[in-house]
Amino acid sequence: MKQRVGVVGLGEMGSGLARNLIRAGFAVSGFDLSQTRMIAFEEMGGYPAENAAVAGEGVIAAFVMVMNGCQARSVIFGDNGLAKSMPSGSTIILTATITASETRELANRFTGQRWISGCPIRHADNDGRSK
Repeated sequence: MKQRVGVVGLGEMGSGLARNLIRAGFAVSGFDLSQTRMIAFEEMGGYPAENAAVAGEGVIAAFVMVMNGCQARSVIFGDNGLAKSMPSGSTIILTATITASETRELANRFTGQRWISGCPIRHADNDGRSK
């Protein structure tokens, strides 16, 4: 059985990340507000989710690849956020371009068995290769 990971934010960088995870043999669930991006994600072999919480169901880790701290807060702790659905012991990998104080705020809201990590990402081309 393939390990399951989630990706929230399927823009240029997030879709490249998702593509590489799929190629590496992971079952990838994903969510984006753009229907066009969701269709492209499904065509590359991903499993579209109706919201971030659904993308986080049963995953070992979820990548949050959104634009800013407000969006990160929403997809992690909002009504349909990852924190509502991710299994105990799973990891949120925060790749959003946000301030250190926003990262600390999000990390401090986690309790129990879930963790949050700040993770810089290098720009990649459409095939997911580093530039």
